[in-house]
Amino acid sequence: ATQIAEATMSIYPNPVEGGNVNLHLDNQAKGNYSVQITNTAGQTIHTENVQVENNNTLRTIKIGAVATGNYQATVTDETGDKTTIGFVVK
Repeated sequence: ATQIAEATMSIYPNPVEGGNVNLHLDNQAKGNYSVQITNTAGQTIHTENVQVENNNTLRTIKIGAVATGNYQATVTDETGDKTTIGFVVK
């Protein structure tokens, strides 16, 4: 039987330091994804498009100097499916 690799999205390291969010997209369908980063107040602090072309895509998103606390990255694929990943900024 063919083993289907699990599609995952993660942010590493978490907590984030230095204003760089490393977004790992593993075994995702190829295509253009949009990433929206929001704070706990629901304000969008950063948006970016990520092109996925292979099974192991790493994108470093530079959010710069933001307040410490909890944030969410919402990744939307071409079909409109959303995946939300929570992370902490130190």
